[in-house]
Amino acid sequence: MRTLRLSCASLILILAACGGGASHAEPEHEHGHGHEHAGGEHEHPELPPDVEAFHDALAPIWHMEPGEGRAQAGCEGVAVFRERATALGDAALTDAVEALAAECDATGPEVETRLAGVHDAYHAVAEQHAAE
Repeated sequence: MRTLRLSCASLILILAACGGGASHAEPEHEHGHGHEHAGGEHEHPELPPDVEAFHDALAPIWHMEPGEGRAQAGCEGVAVFRERATALGDAALTDAVEALAAECDATGPEVETRLAGVHDAYHAVAEQHAAE
């Protein structure tokens, strides 16, 4: 019985020591970019300034907890998304931003879905530029 208690206590100490300094890094996205939360750096390949500018507008909103707050922030970000998507000249990204804008204007229930569309369209643009 004493050996079992020592084994359990040892296991608890080992787990506590291993988990105590764990990073709150988000797993890699399918596009290969790791994002670290809590003020950490984003890892991205070298991207043109206009692509980075779109990322800088989208990332803080996208990495919020999904829900009403993120949906509201996404709607508040439409003007900046629209401006930066226009600067990039990518039709799919512009269309995704306009779909988000329409959903926000209608106070529709699909804001999160439209925001995900903007995120996906942005990453398609980023991947295209990273490959160049």
